[in-house]
Amino acid sequence: MKIKAFLLSILLAASFFVAPTASYALEDYWNVSILLGSKEMDDSDWAPLESHGVFGLMTDYKGAGWPISMAMDIYVTSSEEKTFYDPSIGYFDASVTTSELNFGVRKHFAEDQRFRPFLGGGIGLITAEIETESSYGYGSDDSDSALGVWVDGGFSFSVTETFNIGMRLGYSSADVDINGYTADAGGTHLGFFLGWTLF
Repeated sequence: MKIKAFLLSILLAASFFVAPTASYALEDYWNVSILLGSKEMDDSDWAPLESHGVFGLMTDYKGAGWPISMAMDIYVTSSEEKTFYDPSIGYFDASVTTSELNFGVRKHFAEDQRFRPFLGGGIGLITAEIETESSYGYGSDDSDSALGVWVDGGFSFSVTETFNIGMRLGYSSADVDINGYTADAGGTHLGFFLGWTLF
């Protein structure tokens, strides 16, 4: 009896994860998600300001019968402020912020299931800004923007027919010129999101 009960509980749990949801392939819909996570930039370019927190808005739209969705995302990141010393100016604080406006496509798999992996990619406009302020109150900043590329993958899980949770792993790259140096303003992203499917 215990073995039968155990097997039954496994089957019930499995059916919850694979139980069909709305048949998204038969109608058009939007996915809109709010993401929180982290971004790691190239430490050879940005150390010790390479670790960032991320806030993002992920969206994609799929028309009825389309094999893929059109994606548009925006991510804003910021490093912690750190203190440096330069003999010519003394101590100063510095921080780095970036933004990424991404356009491309995203493919959602197993659309009629609760657990749905996805893959995406496209082009992005990436901006990086470094801000500095000396101990005497003098500050400066430098920023640059460039076109680059992005790819991502992850999954969403339908809690209800319209409410989803999920995870995104992404990578982006674009070379910008900051203070006379060329640096990659993209990086590796990891985030978790809450989302809504709008029919």
